[in-house]
Amino acid sequence: MNTNTIRIRAAAVFIRDERILVHVVKNERDGKIWYIPPGGGLLFGESSFEALKREMKEEFGWELLNADLIDSFESFHSINGMTEHEISYVYEVSPLNDSDLDFSIREVEEEDGKKKTFEWVEFEKIAEEQSLLYPEGLLKIIQATRQSRQRRQVAASHVDVGEKNDMLIRKAKTDDLPRLIEIDLIAKANQEGRRDLISSAIDKDECHVVALNHEIVGYIVLNYTFYSQGWIDLLYIKEDFRGKGIGGKLIDHVEPLCAKDKLFTSTNLSNLRMQRLLEKKKFSISGVIHNLDEGDPEIIYFKSLDKTSSKTIKTKIPIKPA
Repeated sequence: MNTNTIRIRAAAVFIRDERILVHVVKNERDGKIWYIPPGGGLLFGESSFEALKREMKEEFGWELLNADLIDSFESFHSINGMTEHEISYVYEVSPLNDSDLDFSIREVEEEDGKKKTFEWVEFEKIAEEQSLLYPEGLLKIIQATRQSRQRRQVAASHVDVGEKNDMLIRKAKTDDLPRLIEIDLIAKANQEGRRDLISSAIDKDECHVVALNHEIVGYIVLNYTFYSQGWIDLLYIKEDFRGKGIGGKLIDHVEPLCAKDKLFTSTNLSNLRMQRLLEKKKFSISGVIHNLDEGDPEIIYFKSLDKTSSKTIKTKIPIKPA
């Protein structure tokens, strides 16, 4: 009987302070303790990101707010007499509701009736002898990613959008595409056709980038694909630079460029930060589309750019799952 297997797995790394959420497993052969992040194998036809979302929904009932692909790598290991060749896609993630992580230990029942126990374990404990973060090599990847992110956050914390910083908003160029893919987590994970969308927008002169101190930190796409009206198709700011007014600057930039008197855009009901930004920029709710993302309606926003009109029609629409 051949006990060797090959497997592709998506792993979710939840981090709080100096602790990581893991499933604790004891190797029956040598007694070693393995710490395994949540996640699971890909189904045929699934991308790693789709598998990650499915597993989090199945195991915890969670919707994901952020999922940042931090690395992918191969590993070979033996556990309980079986040798496995595994390809891992590792995402650092956060749930839609941060309060979902407010527990010490959580027991999850799988479809076959088996139970898994998840708990928060300190990195220091994982580094001890006889303790392994599965698969091997994952701990170094997480530590390197966290150190890099901490350095970027320190740099970003000193950024104040104003006269002290060199801000430039301009049309995107073909050479900007790799940088935009790097900062956009959806494009980086090659999801939702985002790379092709950005590339097409650049070719059509629809994409505008914002650079702070010569570093591109965000972009916006303005086109007329929504009933031939002005349409902000995409607005994305690099994670470390959010909440600093940069998104508002991009909207301010494209409004006078819009060839129509009506400007529309949309965002998910779960995206509270974008909703607050649009309200601040005097957009109002124009409608709701259900059944695009399950349980997370798309809210359509509208703003009148007609300088001769002082009226803005505000629509009250019940936003409930269909």
